[in-house]
Amino acid sequence: LTDELFAKLAPVLPKMVAVDLSASSVTNASVALLVSSPDLRMVRLSETAITDASMDTLAKLTKLESVNLYGTKVTDEGVKKLTALPNLKRLYLWQTAVTPEGIGELKKALPELEIVTGV
Repeated sequence: LTDELFAKLAPVLPKMVAVDLSASSVTNASVALLVSSPDLRMVRLSETAITDASMDTLAKLTKLESVNLYGTKVTDEGVKKLTALPNLKRLYLWQTAVTPEGIGELKKALPELEIVTGV
């Protein structure tokens, strides 16, 4: 799946409640399209080329409950933006650039959040 192919799903994005883009060729451009999915509850972006830029979009999806960022280039700065998600229950962060300090900040901001680091 590429950004070009994902863009063809634009007409159905407003109805999506879950999307799995794992191990695809999508980039921040595809994630930006998810802003039109206000009811999105689960997004899997593992092993994609997304970066902190995608966290701006995800932070706007206030119904998100589960986000998988395994194997991405996301950092502490990016995941800090996810503290705006009141319903976030699970966050998968193994093999990212998120540090133990960044995880600590997330836990402080969202104490009920389960953060899976693969350790």
